[in-house]
Amino acid sequence: MKKNWKILRRSHAELLKLARHEAKEDREICGFLIDNGYFLQLQPAKNMSKTEGSFSYCKKEVNELKKSTSKLGIEIVGTFHSHPISEAIPGPNDVKHALDDSLMLIFDCIGKEGKLWYIKDGRSSKRVIELI
Repeated sequence: MKKNWKILRRSHAELLKLARHEAKEDREICGFLIDNGYFLQLQPAKNMSKTEGSFSYCKKEVNELKKSTSKLGIEIVGTFHSHPISEAIPGPNDVKHALDDSLMLIFDCIGKEGKLWYIKDGRSSKRVIELI
């Protein structure tokens, strides 16, 4: 998997703004990272969790996205979510519930940044984001 990934600056800024807004209610945002061959597209998803400071996906929404990306010949390569009150570092549960060999973008609502991680064999390693 690549070490450097490109993300549209505008998409990154919009989702960070949304994450900071939701953090006021201790809610997380979540979504998917889609590799379109040029950059990572950030596809927001509805957070189904009713628990503060957590997230979960709607199975129907995930299945529809899988079908769409398959038809378009592009790939879901990871997920994103926000941390309302902690750094943009994957916690043990983040890593435990991530798909192996996937990316995870975490938005830090306090530090106002997003950090990208590669999850493999129960470990996370930081990746570089280039905002374009």
